Amino acid sequence: MERRIAGNLTTVESVDVARVWPHEVSILIQERTPVAVFDAGTGLQYVDATGARFGSLKRLPEDLPLIVGTADVDNLALNEAAAVVAALSPQVAGMVDRIEVATVDQIELRLRDGRVVRWGSAERSEDKAEVLLALMDQDAEVYDVSVPGRPTTR
Repeated sequence: MERRIAGNLTTVESVDVARVWPHEVSILIQERTPVAVFDAGTGLQYVDATGARFGSLKRLPEDLPLIVGTADVDNLALNEAAAVVAALSPQVAGMVDRIEVATVDQIELRLRDGRVVRWGSAERSEDKAEVLLALMDQDAEVYDVSVPGRPTTR
């Protein structure tokens, strides 16, 4: 029963089915929580913090960032992009228009004001967000925080 529920409903993160004596069955379902929306050019899908895609949408909700990639973006790269989104502070997340992912190590944030942040991978995302906030006072078009100990601007 667990496999059938989890296999047929993509919005289900986990399911636990247990027999409750004498005549009942308990079914506990944990739904996936979307952290972003993924657009591979074939339609919009929710993405959870693990990078799992589920559901479909006709238009982008205002409260979730957009992850943009090609249809052939592998699951590992999407997992990294989802981890970046999940790690963003509310202050940084509010500045982001979209997240562009090409590979695991090529993730960029496109800010609402047109500036670009080269993020790299999801590794040390909390440090990268902190460094980015410190750099935002500098007038630049591109902020590279892929190595948070050696950020650059251009």
